[in-house]
Amino acid sequence: MARRENLNWDEFAHDNPDLLVWKGGILSHYYRESTLKSDLVRRVFVLPDKCLESETSLLEVVPDQR
Repeated sequence: MARRENLNWDEFAHDNPDLLVWKGGILSHYYRESTLKSDLVRRVFVLPDKCLESETSLLEVVPDQR
């Protein structure tokens, strides 16, 4: 991943269109649908969970740690 200094939003969007596709985008390759829809992922970084063997999301297993 190359880092560009002083990148504005339009340049970022142009350089990273895969990040801006919500349904079927790049995030769905790494995260389960239930994870992407959770409130937690809107507050903190969550490691990708689609590579796990179980069909259960980590968010369903780990209790809320507020």
